Amino acid sequence: MRKEIFLLILVTFFCSTAIASAAPYIVVDEPELSGAVVLFGDLFQANRLERIIGQGPGVYLVDNEAKKELIKSLPGRVTALAMGDLTGNSQNDLVVGTDGAGALYYYTLNGDRWERGDEPYYLWDAIRHLEVHDLNNDGWSDVVALTDGGEVTIFLCWEGKLYPFWRSPAGEVVSNLQVFDINQDGQIDVVYALRSGYVAILTWDEQEFISFWENYPWGSIDDLLIIADQNAPEWLVITSQKMLYGWRWRNGEVVSSRHFHAAELGEHLFYIPEHGLLSFSQKTGLSLFELQSSAVKELWRLPGVYGREVFYVDSQFFFRDGDYNYYRLAPDSGEWTVLLAGRDITGSVDVLESDGEPFLNLSETAELIGFSVYQIGDWYFLKDNNYLRVGLTSGRIEYNGLVLPYTGRLLEKDGQPYGGSEFFPLFGWAFSVDSARRKLTIDRNWSWWVH
Repeated sequence: MRKEIFLLILVTFFCSTAIASAAPYIVVDEPELSGAVVLFGDLFQANRLERIIGQGPGVYLVDNEAKKELIKSLPGRVTALAMGDLTGNSQNDLVVGTDGAGALYYYTLNGDRWERGDEPYYLWDAIRHLEVHDLNNDGWSDVVALTDGGEVTIFLCWEGKLYPFWRSPAGEVVSNLQVFDINQDGQIDVVYALRSGYVAILTWDEQEFISFWENYPWGSIDDLLIIADQNAPEWLVITSQKMLYGWRWRNGEVVSSRHFHAAELGEHLFYIPEHGLLSFSQKTGLSLFELQSSAVKELWRLPGVYGREVFYVDSQFFFRDGDYNYYRLAPDSGEWTVLLAGRDITGSVDVLESDGEPFLNLSETAELIGFSVYQIGDWYFLKDNNYLRVGLTSGRIEYNGLVLPYTGRLLEKDGQPYGGSEFFPLFGWAFSVDSARRKLTIDRNWSWWVH
């Protein structure tokens, strides 16, 4: 019996500590979008997906490399965008949220100009998210606004004017919200979660919004999301204790669909149809999980990558961090980019990868940074009447005859020496590795003997 228990503990340990596969992607920076808010949608109802960005005080339509200004000189920085028909003219209007006083605007297209409708409404906090839907089925789209401080305001629209109608509980912080027809009755609902540990579904009932379902998960709530690509839509929350709760509408009532501990999940979750659950964790980075009935299975991981919002457009992943820096995931070719003092030397220096760690050809790199290189049994790197002697077989490294206490790895391929980040300070250079971008950077380290 003890043997069976030991084997069970051993199997559980190895299953729980299994490391996900390396990600099939690398991170590519998108510096032209820095500080921007991005909205993808069919703005002109031409069956074409377009990219609209709010950047600084303006709103722009981006088409490949072309950038057309739609709205300019807003009194504040654009922090949120949405589109929908607020004026009853059967065309999309643009809804814009800003920072500072948290002004909410909407603009309608008149000819070839976007003109502001009605007066701005102030939420007195930067607006971070906007949704536009007809929540009360009166034919006019309404607006849901979420501020940086976690307050939600629902504006009902009537004849082109916005009227604040519902606010989230005072003093509470909304972790996230989703707008969706949960019970598939044709009525759009608002699902929201409070940080303090409360999740509810808000729906329109005759002349008011009511919570037709609510729950109190154990622990504060980090995030909320909806899985819509199945027969019965499902909403999930992840708590600070890493408990995942799920519910769905079935036979006229809400039933529990999932409830399990998922320590692997991060603070921000996104469900990507046909891919799985995308998770950003401050501890482990970006991961993709397969969502199972009572567990999650990590499929791949990109360590050191953290974001706050994800876009999956045209089979490509885009994401942004909390500072509104944008990135794209590109297929990993397996090649490393090598930068020497800011100069791209990719292809000039061979890179050898071992256990996921990159090693550079030392003789090729040493010549590029001004060393003379000789092999007389061991390898000698000479500069300024000083020398570094490297014994690949013995692992012994000497500087001018003084044995150095080196504990890093040295590799050999086709008779050539290869060293990693621990070796390069011996050359007087620093070597940094950005695995997420497959980028190696070599810069001078002025603390050593080579200047």
